[in-house]
Amino acid sequence: KPVPPLAFGPYHKAANRLKYTIFAVADKNWGPAATATVCTVTLYIRGYTPAPITVNLAVATGTGVLSHASRDIPTGANTSVTFTYTTAAVGSEKATVTMTLASSGVLIDTMPFYSMDPVAYSATDETIAGEACLAKYNAMEWLAANAYTDYLNGRACNVNDTVRAIWNSGYGENKDNIFGMKAWINPQYDASHSLPTWGTNPTTGAKYLSFNYNWGLWCMKRYANQNGPNTENTCVTPAPYDLNSNHFHVVALTIPNVVNSGTVFQANHEMGWQRSEIRIEAGQARFRMADSANTTTDLAVAGTLDLNTFTVIGARSAGGNRVVRKNGVLAASGAYAPPADKFTSMTIGFAYNAYYPYQGFAGQFFGAITGAGNPSDAEMYVMEQYLALKHGETLTPPPAEVPETIPDLTAWMDPSYLPSLQNEVCCDDEL
Repeated sequence: KPVPPLAFGPYHKAANRLKYTIFAVADKNWGPAATATVCTVTLYIRGYTPAPITVNLAVATGTGVLSHASRDIPTGANTSVTFTYTTAAVGSEKATVTMTLASSGVLIDTMPFYSMDPVAYSATDETIAGEACLAKYNAMEWLAANAYTDYLNGRACNVNDTVRAIWNSGYGENKDNIFGMKAWINPQYDASHSLPTWGTNPTTGAKYLSFNYNWGLWCMKRYANQNGPNTENTCVTPAPYDLNSNHFHVVALTIPNVVNSGTVFQANHEMGWQRSEIRIEAGQARFRMADSANTTTDLAVAGTLDLNTFTVIGARSAGGNRVVRKNGVLAASGAYAPPADKFTSMTIGFAYNAYYPYQGFAGQFFGAITGAGNPSDAEMYVMEQYLALKHGETLTPPPAEVPETIPDLTAWMDPSYLPSLQNEVCCDDEL
């Protein structure tokens, strides 16, 4: 749901106006299977309350333990309070904790907690396994299904609505650093800055954003003193990773032709050239990375994508290596040692580099996942399959690797001939 700006609190306090929205965020929502993991949850308000707000807590599903049965959010502007949930030290499970207003019984939030190996659990439930993998890596997720007509007073989108916001339905946030994607430009004054529209696939019911070289959505992060000295030293609302950090992306899209080129998803520095992006180049999916000098390196999926066909593209940069994947299968890999260039923002459907916007891919966008870390190939597949399932699609698992068996050739060779081979060098190494 939309998160009002921090100014919302002191603004309403100055007017002595009782108005607030309650949110909950955890420092972690995942732990290993059969391990007691302590997760700290912050209940906070954006707004002002002249009296404490009592919130009742309960474990709706699962066998973990809460630190409190209720908590009081203190009086004041933008106040907060914490509690903990400790996952069960037995087996694998998805637990849920409910938070309700004591005064009215209104449900504020239902928060999931996972104690499992996502890859192992995918044999039981691929969707829950995908959720757990996002939680494990504190990954952000933006789905077209969560699009709003405005980022302050908007509503959930209907068909053909203009999209101005998608809220992070994944993880990675805290009460001071929100990862909402927004579009704040005004096309009334510049027709070239049109916005994406919202649609629904009539067959699968999947929700998407339709881009036609529009201005896209932007998640702006900032450093203290960004335009002055020591600009990269003190993070105020930092991006989740930088160019040389281990990180990954997963996007779901379709393209209408093999002519269009542009960005699908990008992590970048809006005042520099450094970026990590999934883009389409004349119908071909690419994982592009560039440093602050705009030295660019691409990994490409062979051939062009099938037109008007749901496709999941994954990318990972970790440990000096990069991979790009298509529909759960490795498509290309290569070495790359990126410099320590900072990121300050992320975009969907267009790019913003060196103070200037660049066109998007002009196709349909269904969803994106990104995060810091180095998920295994199997974990990448779990997240890729999860994103497909969220949109009524299913990926075909990559074939399992079968070790090659070298036969015992002595069974059909003439035994009398073997002694003469003992001192020979065979030209077939396997033989």
